[in-house]
Amino acid sequence: ATHVTIRKFLQRARTLDDLVALGTLTPEAAAFLQACVRAGLNILISGGTGSGKTTCLKALGAAIPGMRERVITIEETGELQLESVLPDCVALNARLANVEGEGGVSIRALVRNALRMRPTRIIVGEVRGDEALDMLSAMNSGHEGSMCTLHANGPREALSKLRTYALMAEGHPPSETVA
Repeated sequence: ATHVTIRKFLQRARTLDDLVALGTLTPEAAAFLQACVRAGLNILISGGTGSGKTTCLKALGAAIPGMRERVITIEETGELQLESVLPDCVALNARLANVEGEGGVSIRALVRNALRMRPTRIIVGEVRGDEALDMLSAMNSGHEGSMCTLHANGPREALSKLRTYALMAEGHPPSETVA
């Protein structure tokens, strides 16, 4: 049997103001998040399946003061589409290997290459593997204001998963380094 999954996003939830209008955020929470984005704070969005992580990330991305920011988005499938609202945004998409096992481009490879593109911020649609180490390195080495999502049911689980993913990276960094 053939199965098809269609992910349909609300087109009316593109900004923090849209989330306030929908009752998803209070005006105070939206103002706080906007201040965090403008201040260049790194942001990790976590939540369960279908909880709105990507919608939240898209709204936060739209809050980036675009005229002086070079933003690189990295995703498996292009859902953020921030290049339509930010003047200097480059969208990179991962690619699965072909039948022969060739031509695949991983999220980790894209994060590493994004660092060479002189970004102000890097936005990863979802961290779910060894790219966590490179994302953390980017966040701690001059790419303040970077953002990503991670599937987790709470803040402690999110940080634990992020640490585990970083430890999965090739070269196995010492666990004390990723504390």
